[in-house]
Amino acid sequence: MRWSSYTTRLDLTANLPCKGAAENHAWLECVLAAADLVCWSKFICFSDDPELARCEIANFRYWILHTAARLTRTGRVTYLRLDRTWSWAKQLALGFTRLRAAFA
Repeated sequence: MRWSSYTTRLDLTANLPCKGAAENHAWLECVLAAADLVCWSKFICFSDDPELARCEIANFRYWILHTAARLTRTGRVTYLRLDRTWSWAKQLALGFTRLRAAFA
């Protein structure tokens, strides 16, 4: 492999979604904020479950973020309605409880 083709493939500016520098900067800030939110949610909600706390983002997305749920409010109470057949429903309900307690 020649050096010029190697550096061309590693050029990150070719893979950014926008043409302008300002738009790409805003997009990158959003991506970094999303990554921070995932890391903090794993730290706050699932610190006692090492499998969820240390899993890769693809597994975390499948196990937790793609869970079918409904968030409902009645009066001043917020309920998280989960599908009971989902294999990670108990961990998600416990994580949601921890998240609410952390910011109460």
